[in-house]
Amino acid sequence: MNTSDIIATVAAAVSFASLFISWVAYKSSRRRDHCESAVELFGMWDGVHLIGISEPITPHVVKAHKALKETARRWLDNVDEHPMIFRNFGHDYYIAEYESFQRCIVEAPGLGRTVASLLSPELDLVYGQMKTYKE
Repeated sequence: MNTSDIIATVAAAVSFASLFISWVAYKSSRRRDHCESAVELFGMWDGVHLIGISEPITPHVVKAHKALKETARRWLDNVDEHPMIFRNFGHDYYIAEYESFQRCIVEAPGLGRTVASLLSPELDLVYGQMKTYKE
């Protein structure tokens, strides 16, 4: 083995080591992104109440609608987050709140429209996907 072979071997080893370090950093940042995403969604859902079907309270409707939209956006934007979103926000939050919106056909004071009419095609799509989602 001559000097150029040794240099080439060392260069290849350094290249593989840097590739491995990059992969570990990428995986670590993905985990951190999932954690940050979960914390942000918990913040969105904090204080959300199920909508009163006969007498909806407008601030509750607005807060719940924002949480539904943000959860749906994250669900549609990142398939990798589906398990985390479903486990933490699926049945107890998203599905339950969506169904209370569906049943509320009265107008929320000050909104000028019924609570059910706030449901968008994106919210409908995510609801359907969550209803059939299997971990």
